[in-house]
Amino acid sequence: MAKQLEENTTIIPPSGKKPGRLAVAMNFPELIINESSLFGSPGDSEEAEPFYRYLGKRKNFYKMLARFYISEPSPEFIRTIVAYRFPVPSNNSDLNKGVSQLMATVKDGGINLNDLENDYVRTFHGAKAKTSMAIPYESAYTSPSGKIMQDAFEKVLRIFYAYGFDCSGYDRHPDHAGLELGFMSYLCRKSQEAIEKANPSSLCKTLADQQKFLDAHILNWMPEFLVDVRHFSVTPFYQSAAQMTSGFLQLEKDQFANC
Repeated sequence: MAKQLEENTTIIPPSGKKPGRLAVAMNFPELIINESSLFGSPGDSEEAEPFYRYLGKRKNFYKMLARFYISEPSPEFIRTIVAYRFPVPSNNSDLNKGVSQLMATVKDGGINLNDLENDYVRTFHGAKAKTSMAIPYESAYTSPSGKIMQDAFEKVLRIFYAYGFDCSGYDRHPDHAGLELGFMSYLCRKSQEAIEKANPSSLCKTLADQQKFLDAHILNWMPEFLVDVRHFSVTPFYQSAAQMTSGFLQLEKDQFANC
């Protein structure tokens, strides 16, 4: 994908920066997901160029997914989910089912934050072994010992440092599910910035790095982790979040493979 972009792409900044359209010769269809204004940033509007908007939608969806795993849900997060718009089904059944169940869960008035907090702690932090919880760290699923703070911890930390991604505000190791998903959101924003600056080389690099990080540090363990989340959680909230995440990651994998 990066080579194709470098050779065939003309970058024109999003509307408001300079007249024109974004010309990108690549097979990378838009996700059928609209961002809520609560997640929006300048340039994510319908007036922006299609590929720029597409990056914004991916950025915002990754950000929302990250929030499910980084900490217990807050009332603000529940309100954000309710305000988030999912107008048309995607091409992935797990994503569709997860979204449908999640929206039914948050809109029926049956959300109990205490239950969700207890489920979060029990599912992600309530035990010491993988046999009784979904440990939200890449190291736990990729190291021979099954322990945290192993090779993946160091590799992800170096990647975050190289990109200037600051996760120091979270009491979580870098290879935490929420931080890795958050980093993908960050990379999507970096791709938008490359478009704003009319910098095709930077766009190629950020897109290539998204695919590389997805393959090397998300798809290598999160599918198994998300199966565990669905197994060990007891609330539809986390079960649907895991199914939705699984479907979205498969969609991402397929789209990178086809571009």
